[in-house]
Amino acid sequence: MGQFLLSFNLPFEAPSGGETNMPETITHFVGPRMDICGRIVQRCTVCGAKLCDSEGVMIPVIGGELPVYATWPEGRVVRVTLGNPTRTVVLPADEKLPADACIIDMDI
Repeated sequence: MGQFLLSFNLPFEAPSGGETNMPETITHFVGPRMDICGRIVQRCTVCGAKLCDSEGVMIPVIGGELPVYATWPEGRVVRVTLGNPTRTVVLPADEKLPADACIIDMDI
């Protein structure tokens, strides 16, 4: 059996006067889970970015019970770290708008 590496977005302070090798991140605001003809999709409430999509996903059936496709809790803040692989983590509730929030770059 293979091993899985769990990684988390930890606070990072950039070194002074230099660029970082940190991957790009963007923070989204989770919208409702949509079940459309058996396909489950969840998007960002603000910018519409797709956060998860069940199309083409294979989930094992264990004990004869139908599997459940996991989605993000509606209304939570999710940070997506772009890269290979892409990582997504739920951020704790906070009163501050993250600097990488998708709403910051929007013209609304």
